[in-house]
Amino acid sequence: TALGFGKPVIASDDMNPEVFEAFKVGETFRSGDLEDLQRVLTEFINGYAERQAEYEAGLRAAFEEYSPKAFAERIEGIIREQR
Repeated sequence: TALGFGKPVIASDDMNPEVFEAFKVGETFRSGDLEDLQRVLTEFINGYAERQAEYEAGLRAAFEEYSPKAFAERIEGIIREQR
């Protein structure tokens, strides 16, 4: 939900890994590893001002890739290929 509202997130590395690999939309921590979560939270908070522009660019790019318009265009492409 946060990504849909254009907000960077902290998520475990097993949640949408393909999105985090393709776009800088936040940070991930090793699932189930509370020490890694603490480290990532600290780095996220302390480095947010430096990374804010990078997060914003990643969020815009991800939105374009996964937008309803892009989804509809992919469906139209599939339909055209079937004809």
